[in-house]
Amino acid sequence: MNKAINLRDVLKFIKKYGYKYNFDIQKELK
Repeated sequence: MNKAINLRDVLKFIKKYGYKYNFDIQKELK
């Protein structure tokens, strides 16, 4: 597996689910 492909998959995953985790992290920080 190429690292570039893995990075792209990770970026796609973050774009899809990153927002939900960001909200949870912000709540924990507050």
